[in-house]
Amino acid sequence: MNVNFHLEDFLLNPPQEFALLGLPSGELKIFLGPFTSYKNLQTGKPNLYINDFFLEDPTPFWVASDVFSLSATERKLAANYPTSTPLKISWSNHPQSEFLESFSFFRDLLEKKVISKAVPISFSHGSLSNEDLSKSELSWLLRKLLIGQSGLYSYAFRRNGVTLVGASPEILFSLDKLQCKINSEAVAGSIISADAPLSQITGKLREEHELVVMDLEQQLSSFGHVKKGEISLKSLSSLCHLRTPLEVSFKGNVDVSKLISLLHPSGALGILPRAELSHPYLKALDFSNTRKCFGAPFGAVFEDGSATILVAIRNLIITNKQVQLGAGAGITAQSEQNSELEEVLAKQHSVKVFFGLS
Repeated sequence: MNVNFHLEDFLLNPPQEFALLGLPSGELKIFLGPFTSYKNLQTGKPNLYINDFFLEDPTPFWVASDVFSLSATERKLAANYPTSTPLKISWSNHPQSEFLESFSFFRDLLEKKVISKAVPISFSHGSLSNEDLSKSELSWLLRKLLIGQSGLYSYAFRRNGVTLVGASPEILFSLDKLQCKINSEAVAGSIISADAPLSQITGKLREEHELVVMDLEQQLSSFGHVKKGEISLKSLSSLCHLRTPLEVSFKGNVDVSKLISLLHPSGALGILPRAELSHPYLKALDFSNTRKCFGAPFGAVFEDGSATILVAIRNLIITNKQVQLGAGAGITAQSEQNSELEEVLAKQHSVKVFFGLS
């Protein structure tokens, strides 16, 4: 365990400002506030990278007062501490009408071959029983994030009354400065099953996945030859996703901000062919205009220049007592609206299950 860091104290008395980031190794980084934000990367120290989906935050780099690490083994200790108060949320609406409106808009563009893929999103909204998260409720969420789940990357950020907590199945990229490698992955094409055979995932799901793979491969090719791994199934507790890993070796230095701008949003979150973030079709992915950081890049750059940047999906955004839970579905010309809506609802349900909300 880290010197000067006590897991039990962190769990039972969460600070006002903190962040969490799960790494591919299973290690978890814990950033403690107060935080200072910057326009540019601060070299020689760990930097959080937190932005909105449209990358409009002028100061996306955050430096913490302290940073600690928990190994995969140490994280499991969270299960030994007393159970705290489960989070209770009263949900006020469901995303059917909003999603179907967005689906209809993009389906028309797909049929006219203006675009080849889009990922409309929709949100469920709820409220807490109290005016804000209680310390015990926050402890409940932290315990779930620390224990985690295989195949998901825990992440969180809390500051100024806003709490973001999530467990993403997708990494936008990891940057290994020592090995001079960039690793990314296409995670697109979902089926509502925990153990669907790869051979049964055909048609629209394969098409959707291949579009995302080709897009990422094209973006990464500016650094060199891209090695595309074998397609596989990423099986989670109630969902399966098609996954293809991508790797490229580079020479010289890589600017993290430029790399984020190059890869975000991938076809798994945006539209294809790609467009500028200011494009009206990207804005139209969320008809309610409330997506904030949903689907945005979230991660950290470390002292040696290496980085891990997640795709901030499968999350809860809690502002005072208001709760927002978003999900999207990739659609192509072959998509059927009821199936896509079912996928959105299944993704939202998976978040509730992860955090013990249902």
